[in-house]
Amino acid sequence: MRHIASIVVLALLPFALTYSRAQDAGGAITTGKTQPRKAPASPELEWAIETIATFSDRDAVNAADVRLRTGGLPAIRVLVKHLTDSRRPPSNYLTRAVSGEVDMGDHSFWLIQDILESHTSKMDASYSPLKKASVEKWLADREGMTLAQLRREACIGAFAKILAMGEKYPDFDVRPAIMTCAKRLVELDKAIHSGG
Repeated sequence: MRHIASIVVLALLPFALTYSRAQDAGGAITTGKTQPRKAPASPELEWAIETIATFSDRDAVNAADVRLRTGGLPAIRVLVKHLTDSRRPPSNYLTRAVSGEVDMGDHSFWLIQDILESHTSKMDASYSPLKKASVEKWLADREGMTLAQLRREACIGAFAKILAMGEKYPDFDVRPAIMTCAKRLVELDKAIHSGG
């Protein structure tokens, strides 16, 4: 366990001081630049949801998926409204389900995860702090944060899950996941402090 703690300290050292300066008394990340609380609805993003929900054309569905993935906070706001959308898309081009049918709520959650987290493997995805049942509250608790700040919060949550996995299964090597997460935290810290 000491070995994991040493890795964590070394991995987090580059951004630990910056993070402590970036927190206010209430623990919220502040940079002086936050997104507006309410953005106007985007017909283009809503249409992307409708395309995934109703089209069978692979190119159209993939283009809609890309549009939502690159839509930032406005896309997240639209996707949150569809977390309980029970429509079943006519195609399974975007599914991650191992078995069973998925609905637009599942697709909406997966897209939110992809916008906020950087998974380079299925193992990385298993450390996600985001759950479909609670992602709306998770986002509401962080209202006013920029996209980079939200990504950083998700990464910190993943880091905690990685450490918990290392404690629960001491023979499981969590060092690669720790290093990947630490590198992402450093990148996000830079983005936040450069106004991202």
